[in-house]
Amino acid sequence: MTGGTQSQQADCICLAGYYFASPDLWCQPCARGRYKSEVGNGECALSCPTNADSEPASIGLDACFCQPEYHANMDDEGQLATCIACTYSGLLCEGGFVEINLTDSQQTLPRVHSQPFARCLGI
Repeated sequence: MTGGTQSQQADCICLAGYYFASPDLWCQPCARGRYKSEVGNGECALSCPTNADSEPASIGLDACFCQPEYHANMDDEGQLATCIACTYSGLLCEGGFVEINLTDSQQTLPRVHSQPFARCLGI
């Protein structure tokens, strides 16, 4: 079984990011673009904003990222609110999260959403 704990099939309780699909399938990961933050057998009822996606088995809004050709618009609490179409002349929007290079591998930083940027052509 994936994504849950069990002693018997009837006792299966799914972890956050998983839902109880059926007695044959047991706990399955939430689909891309959906998430579930609670432990339990309920559906993955929460979804990422329009034009956003997430990896399977996501447990919160912080896992959601804008698709290519969109960029993140954050709310007052720093959470992804909407994904805005990238219609800016001369700017690119790759979507997703920015890769951060850390010199101290013990340090964890919150994910940073990719924002519009200008691509410089080689001189």
